[in-house]
Amino acid sequence: MQTKDVDKLKILSTFLKDVLYSWAKASYTEPTCIGKEIIWNNPNITDQNKKTFFYHKWYDRGIKVH
Repeated sequence: MQTKDVDKLKILSTFLKDVLYSWAKASYTEPTCIGKEIIWNNPNITDQNKKTFFYHKWYDRGIKVH
């Protein structure tokens, strides 16, 4: 999760929003090799509506990375 994603969530609790923002800031790293990124639910790989992808049948067949 990136810090910009926290703002998209409809969270009313300031405390919870701060916790998520801090966690996102501490845990997110820019990918160094896009070819080794996980495809599913990756915020760097989206459709034109900024939605991430997850195809259950592909995942079940072992397609998990690039």
